[in-house]
Amino acid sequence: MKLKTTVILSSLALAMWSSTSVLAAGFPEEGKRITMVVGSGVGTGGDIFYRLLTKELEKVSGKNIEVINKDGAGTQFALQAISTSKPDGYTMGQLALPTATMIWLDPTKQAQFKGDSFIPVSMVMSDPGATAVRADSPYKNMKDFIDAAKANPGKIKIGAGARNTRQHFDVLALEKAAGVTVQKVHADSTAQPVTLLIGGQLDAVAESVGDFLNMVKSGQLRILGVWDDKRSPLAPEIPTMEEQGYKLYSGASRGLAIPAGTPKEAVEFWDNAVKKVTESAEFKDGMAKLGLPIKYMNSQDYAKLYKETEDRIKPIMSSGN
Repeated sequence: MKLKTTVILSSLALAMWSSTSVLAAGFPEEGKRITMVVGSGVGTGGDIFYRLLTKELEKVSGKNIEVINKDGAGTQFALQAISTSKPDGYTMGQLALPTATMIWLDPTKQAQFKGDSFIPVSMVMSDPGATAVRADSPYKNMKDFIDAAKANPGKIKIGAGARNTRQHFDVLALEKAAGVTVQKVHADSTAQPVTLLIGGQLDAVAESVGDFLNMVKSGQLRILGVWDDKRSPLAPEIPTMEEQGYKLYSGASRGLAIPAGTPKEAVEFWDNAVKKVTESAEFKDGMAKLGLPIKYMNSQDYAKLYKETEDRIKPIMSSGN
């Protein structure tokens, strides 16, 4: 009787394992429509990036993937479409951090989704935050800038993006970490603060490394610090904020999200596919032409960053500054 029971249990276990293996091996099913939801308009930087990623994912997966643009409200429309799609692994889309986090944490946005509405699949790229000044500025590093801010409370003008954006929160975090008060100048676009800086109407600007590179190369700007724990491959000569004594980390990352409830095997399939894409020569070449740094992060690590981003942004947003 005991032997018979053992045989039955072993058979059941084998059947369950076989079923799981077949399910994993059978995804994606032949002929099923696969969509990539992009929260940027056609022809924009975000759209070009996700179309490049999609093209390479098609090569790796051997499946056709349809790009659907849901432009508007700073990717909110795209996130809404992803969150309400069927959680079967056939719909995925744009996840930009910390932008997405700020949308569902902002009550004025009235988002119909929240953090646990998604599963982070993979991070593909990350462009760290940076603080830049004019090339002829007296500030050669962050110490010079902080010393000037301490000596002139509320007088140093820094471009802080639009209100309640990552750039705005970066400046708030810098004020808190360094114990200074600066004059935050907000704008409606990323181009305006840099234009004002070059024109001498600002003392510094908070943006991302990639936003400054062309003007650094042309001799117009100088980057004082990179907001990461490692130097940017785009500007390896620039020290990080951590190296200069400030544990400040920020940046604009792009990756993929899939609706909550999607089977694990589907998440793993796309995560593995993204990893292969980021290792391909074609994708590396395409990203180099776009001036974007590849930084792959698997689903588990991306989920940790996802949660850490929310934990970091939440108290800043609730402070009301």
